[in-house]
Amino acid sequence: TEREFVSAGSFERTGNAGPIFSSTPLAITQGGTGGLTAAEARTNLGIAIAGGDLAGSYPNPSLRTTGVTAGTYTNATLTINSKGIVIAAANGTGGGGVGGEYTVTEQTGDYTLTAADLGLDKVIEGNATGRLVITVPADASETTPIGASLLLNQTGAGAVVVAGESGVSIDSTQGHTRLAAQYAWARLYKAAANRWRLFGDLIDAEVLFTNVQLLLHGEGVNGGTVITDSSGAARTPAAIGAGTTTTTAQFKYGSSSIDFDGVNSFIRYADSPDFTASGDFGFEGFFRPTTFAAKSGANRSLLSTANGFSSGAFSLLISTSGEVLLFTGVTRITSPAMTLNDWNHVAVYRLAGVYYLAVNGVLAATTWADTTEFNPTLLRIGTSSGDTVGNFQGQADEIRLVIGEAPYGASDFTPPTGPHPDS
Repeated sequence: TEREFVSAGSFERTGNAGPIFSSTPLAITQGGTGGLTAAEARTNLGIAIAGGDLAGSYPNPSLRTTGVTAGTYTNATLTINSKGIVIAAANGTGGGGVGGEYTVTEQTGDYTLTAADLGLDKVIEGNATGRLVITVPADASETTPIGASLLLNQTGAGAVVVAGESGVSIDSTQGHTRLAAQYAWARLYKAAANRWRLFGDLIDAEVLFTNVQLLLHGEGVNGGTVITDSSGAARTPAAIGAGTTTTTAQFKYGSSSIDFDGVNSFIRYADSPDFTASGDFGFEGFFRPTTFAAKSGANRSLLSTANGFSSGAFSLLISTSGEVLLFTGVTRITSPAMTLNDWNHVAVYRLAGVYYLAVNGVLAATTWADTTEFNPTLLRIGTSSGDTVGNFQGQADEIRLVIGEAPYGASDFTPPTGPHPDS
């Protein structure tokens, strides 16, 4: 064992090749740190340990880890603190936005949106042979964030219409909420609570005017005997009962309606090939009955489409308790009851081979499936198998016959809030 002392400092080495230990720090002027510990060295050299949001030491600190997993997030939900640092991240609902793959869902019947349907890359395709209604839920029914959106595409021949639940507003140019035609597109997004925007290739949600084959607004002078058809066909009745006049005493819209005295009251139109429907069609109107009592043992009638019930013909009868009956020799559907001495919207229509019957927008509990071609030999409004059998007593307004599409879908609906359009 050998001990050596070096005059340049107080160094000691034990053995021939062991480490050299210094009991006196090497001065900074001599290339040292002036300290025996790392802390003393940093202090002497002016080097501080990074703190707060930083790790390591100066002059080259790094950002301290936040616990957020590094990687790629889909439709990310981020939490950012006041210093601009991401402190939480998670995958969100929907897809990856622009450049991502679309998630497509096909709907073949009326459908109410859910939160899962929303996303920049989400598409709902409406593929139906008849009218299909996409309903936007109220906030109370389904929680959806402001800014949520989706694309709509009509892939079938049937119209795709966007509607809102009660309390939901759908804003669009000119109030149009129907996709224009097959393969038309539109985007729907939420702008505020219970308020949505709709834009794209849109038209009025009403039926196409070219499909309207009869339209009676009931406008005329008090006691008038002229019944005007405002459809493009401008049909003239083959006969009008002596007890059928226009009246200004009662009306749903406009300034008058058609009054039926219940004795000799009817409007009859001759057969026309325009009335034939192999697919969808519908009849509707507002009716204000003043009695439900039968006439001469026959139920009062709103509509009859033939003498007898061949060629898809039927009658709309009123039971003595106010229900509307779809009758083809037997009762096929019974609707909810009308209200006496009040305006009731009545609609019967065939959608994708199924008949629906509704009063004031509420569908009957049952439907009737029948695809027989509708080819009436005549149309009688306000009576049944004869001009004086089961005559309706009361008033009627906004009567419309649509051939080629159903005016409503397979769910309850809101009846018209104004007169039917003339174009």
